[in-house]
Amino acid sequence: MKKRLFSVVSILLCLSLLLSGCGLLRKLIDNVKDAVYPSFEAMPYTRPELAKVESLVNQCITLAEEGNDLDALVNQITLYSMESSSFMTNYSLAYIHYSLDSVDEKWQEEYNYCLALTAQFEALQDRLLRALAKSPLRKELESEELFGPGYFDGYEGESIWTEEFTALMNQDSALQAQYYEQLALNDVDAMEQTFVDMIRLRQRIAQEAGYEDYPSFAYDFYYMRDYSPQQILEYTDQIKQTLSPLYEQMVYDTSWYDSIYYVSSQDTFAFVEKTATSMGGPVLEAFQVMKDRQMYHIAPGKNKLEAAFEIYLPDYMVPFVFVCPTETSQDYLSFVHEFGHFCNDYVTMGNKPGIDVAEVFSQSMEYLSLIYGPQDANCDQMKMYMALSVYVEQSAYANFELQVYQLTGDELNTDNVRRLFQQTCTDFGIPALITGYFSYTSVVHFFVSPMYVVSYVVSNDASMQIYQMELERSGAGLDCYMKNLNSSEPRFLQFLQDAGLDSPFKPGRLEEVLQTLTDALT
Repeated sequence: MKKRLFSVVSILLCLSLLLSGCGLLRKLIDNVKDAVYPSFEAMPYTRPELAKVESLVNQCITLAEEGNDLDALVNQITLYSMESSSFMTNYSLAYIHYSLDSVDEKWQEEYNYCLALTAQFEALQDRLLRALAKSPLRKELESEELFGPGYFDGYEGESIWTEEFTALMNQDSALQAQYYEQLALNDVDAMEQTFVDMIRLRQRIAQEAGYEDYPSFAYDFYYMRDYSPQQILEYTDQIKQTLSPLYEQMVYDTSWYDSIYYVSSQDTFAFVEKTATSMGGPVLEAFQVMKDRQMYHIAPGKNKLEAAFEIYLPDYMVPFVFVCPTETSQDYLSFVHEFGHFCNDYVTMGNKPGIDVAEVFSQSMEYLSLIYGPQDANCDQMKMYMALSVYVEQSAYANFELQVYQLTGDELNTDNVRRLFQQTCTDFGIPALITGYFSYTSVVHFFVSPMYVVSYVVSNDASMQIYQMELERSGAGLDCYMKNLNSSEPRFLQFLQDAGLDSPFKPGRLEEVLQTLTDALT
């Protein structure tokens, strides 16, 4: 289970949003397809300059408003897209280097610098897209060769990016940077207060954006979810009733710990190599690229950030995988999880699907590794326990998030937040031994990717369905995985329908999950 993940969601979607018109994307790809790409170590970092992006946006807007030279406008948009790609590539490089040595002041400064520019960056893109929507050349821009029919339908009307909204988002970025500094120092009291400050600020952000509450805003703005926070409250309550009893039974049964053993980073790499080789096709191709270009770091490091993530570098048209290892067999699943993200990003060339959908490819890769990777009964047992943990623990976290953003006024304080977290975990059967007294401060998602954790729960259900298909008929789960690996669908329930999978909210579905997990674990 990937417990920590860098995700300033919107900025990493910017390029794919702008270039999802297949014609423009192909044009950019054609310009660089013959380039010889470097390995990660050979990728230079250049501090991004927002002024360059702003200048190109202004030039695009002028040409869009004049509306008399399509070629000039398309060329200018292409220049803007390439500058945006450079901006995001260097932002990602700064974060990777910071993660490799989290006490290095240079890289901490560079990452904080980039993070501070995210709100302005998004606001500039929003200005551009709305100008293109109003342009006399809109019909030509929405041709099949460029952005595609109806592309600008969502950019009509008033923009959410008012000066006040942008300023509030800047404050949120500053609090995120503050949290990372406190995390490095393990300053729990400071992190608790930062979280309270974040909640209060994010409530204002939602209000400024015209939403009833922050969960509704985040589900829509960051994740484009086609289900509601209320559905998740009900769903996580059902998980508490259906799966928590088995979880409580297993969490006190220490026999499953026997399935965990020491492994080296070379062992972990070999596990994923065997999985990719057996699966073949685009998965093996993606693995070979990752290996040849050294687009991964899974070795131990003294000051390495305790995290696991995959991140796309658009200038080089390749993802990068980062894992801080435990040097136990749990690393097998951490690395293969992130490699699943790598495969999806590699096949779609960074044109990401929605977060919930993206997590299907990472979690399904974990399940499929049990069949296509090295045969290891211990690993099978560990994965099934972790699958149960995802359902219960991440549901508790998601439930906590939905509740904590309802605290307002004097009720919103560090004591009440801490009590709410502890009570929620207790209700879901999670013992204090696991949660710890202050452990919510180490759940990075709460601070930098609010409302993300539920993605693990719903995508875990879809991934288990793929695993169940594979168990019923050899190759069926793999076939489903491969057929959908190129998906860029932003909406989770729509993706499930297209892929022939059931909704996690389907009546009786949790009972099916309980049976599968009970058979595997007991």
